[in-house]
Amino acid sequence: MKPLFVSGAAKSAYFKAYDALLSKYDVPVQDRWVDAQLGRVHVIETGTPSGMPVLLLHAAGCSAAEWYANYGALGRVCRVFAMDMPGDAGKSVLEKTPEHIEDYTTTIRQVLDALQLDRPSVIGHSIGGFFATGFAMAHPERVAKLILLSPVATHVPIRWYLKLLLKWTGRPGTGPHAIKTLKMQAFRGFEPEPRFVDLMECVRDYCTVQMLFPYVYSKPELSRLIMPVHLIVGTEEPLHSWKRSVTLAREKIPNIGITVLNDTGHTPNMERPAETNRLLLELIQRN
Repeated sequence: MKPLFVSGAAKSAYFKAYDALLSKYDVPVQDRWVDAQLGRVHVIETGTPSGMPVLLLHAAGCSAAEWYANYGALGRVCRVFAMDMPGDAGKSVLEKTPEHIEDYTTTIRQVLDALQLDRPSVIGHSIGGFFATGFAMAHPERVAKLILLSPVATHVPIRWYLKLLLKWTGRPGTGPHAIKTLKMQAFRGFEPEPRFVDLMECVRDYCTVQMLFPYVYSKPELSRLIMPVHLIVGTEEPLHSWKRSVTLAREKIPNIGITVLNDTGHTPNMERPAETNRLLLELIQRN
């Protein structure tokens, strides 16, 4: 098992970029640490202490810092927790090589136990949607609502050539040039947040991501999702056909609601933060 960062200086540079992004958006961060199955997990806590609990699971390579444009809006109503998944870029420390989805579901359960979170709404973006779904299938009693934001694999196959590319790079979500990859994942004209680009450049240059590659769950597995589930997908989703995603979601997942965002790619929380925040809050608070 390799260290996440290639050197101590690389780790310091990454942490500096991570903190600078959150500082720009004035996110009042309380750092929480939990010893779990995969290692020492870093969790950001923010928002309203008495609010509805929400757990955020990030996209590959992006860390909990990727929610920079969402913390403020969600935090006005919710008590928000965001994990840095061990094995991916972030501040968590990987101590066991992930081999099965159970490594992640156990880790997430241990984090919820340590933070005394009973039934939060769980929001997963991209590969975070894959992990969130795995957890919700394994522990349906622990999830109030499951919100899948542009999930990767999970219920619909990744385009075959993109799957090969992602496996080749070893860093899903980063690719050879961070800004180019971020623009390719989004609707045309999107200009990524410069400090997020800086963070993703650090991932490209300094990190050795070690994660389970996402796959498509079977229909019997997905039938375990007994809680309300909502899929959010953009019409410009590059990793698969959004229409196929919608069709398969309806076929495989009970209690599924679906929102299709026009002129939106793989990163709606960054491309259209105001619209995404309104939608997430409406879903979280819905009876």
